[in-house]
Amino acid sequence: MVTTDTTQFSTECTTWKNTLRSNRERLTQLERSLLQMAPHLTDRESQHDIEHFQNQFRIQLLNVHDLKHDIKNHEKFAEWEMNRSDGHFSEATYVEHEDLNDRYNYLESVLDNLQEDFKKFSHHYTA
Repeated sequence: MVTTDTTQFSTECTTWKNTLRSNRERLTQLERSLLQMAPHLTDRESQHDIEHFQNQFRIQLLNVHDLKHDIKNHEKFAEWEMNRSDGHFSEATYVEHEDLNDRYNYLESVLDNLQEDFKKFSHHYTA
């Protein structure tokens, strides 16, 4: 649950952005690993899996970028709102913060699942 304390609000946004930055690096590393494996996997099924993972890595990199951008915009607006209204957020800002929290948690789950699927795939072909 997202708190209403302004310090915690800011801390959550910073944590989300830092984690998303790490996730971007993680996806980039997974994509590099896939590209190193690809030349050795020439059968039809492997090629299909390689294409699937390439697409998923690109899609998720876009999702990470979009969410990080939305968090930055949210932070800027919240800061403006606090300065304008004696340190208080509107209900809409709280709702948006909760929405961003939900999106962040969902994306984390998707990325964890994708990494686990890729780990199984790579283990199958490198074992």
